[in-house]
Amino acid sequence: MTYIKSCHFLFDMPVEPGARREARTVGRVIGILAIVAGAWMACEDLVPGSPKVVQSRDGLTQVVVPASWREQTDLNEEADIQVANLLRELYVIVLSESKQDFDADTTLEEHSEATRSILLEELRDGRVSYAPGPFRIGGYPAVQYQLRGSVDKIKIVYFHTTVEGPNSFHQIVGWTLLSRLTKNESVLQGVIRSLRVRGATSSHAFAN
Repeated sequence: MTYIKSCHFLFDMPVEPGARREARTVGRVIGILAIVAGAWMACEDLVPGSPKVVQSRDGLTQVVVPASWREQTDLNEEADIQVANLLRELYVIVLSESKQDFDADTTLEEHSEATRSILLEELRDGRVSYAPGPFRIGGYPAVQYQLRGSVDKIKIVYFHTTVEGPNSFHQIVGWTLLSRLTKNESVLQGVIRSLRVRGATSSHAFAN
C-alpha cells in the first residue's frame, strides 16, 4: 500500500503489480488536492524584495516566484518543485516525467488528458471551466486547463498546465481558493509561465 500524504488529506492508494508508472502519475496528481492552512503564518505577503528563482534538485526545471513565496515540502511528495504563499492561498508545483516512461508516440495533449482526468475524478463536481488553447512556455509547446471542483466541501480552482520538453513532460499545477481567484490568477499565471526547462544539449543552459 502506498500512502499519499498531504497537509490536510491522506489518500490510501493500493499499487497493483505492474502499474508503477500509472501509480506514480496518480500519486503525483492526487497530492495537489491539499490546501495548506497558512493563516497562522507570519505576514509573508508583506516581505519586500526581488523575485527569486527556485530550481528543482536535479536542475532540470526552474520557476521564478515573488519574494514573499517560500519553498514547501508537503504539497506533493513527488513534486520536483513546491512553492507557495500560504497567507494568500497560492500554490504551485512542478512534476517532471521522463518520456522514456511513455510510449514513443505519446503526445502533449494525451499526457495532459491522462493526468487531468485523474485530478478531475478526485474533485466533487469537477469540471473544466476553460482552456485557452495551445501556447508556449520557455520556448516549448504547452496546454493549460482551468479546473474547478471541491474537496471536503472547499471550492478550489486549478490551473493544470503541461509542457513538452526535449526529454520529459512537465506538469505545472497552480491552485487557489475560488473566492480568491480574481486576486490570485495573474500571480499564479506569472509563476506558471516562468517555468524554464534545461535544454537537451546542455546541463546548464535553460531554454528561453
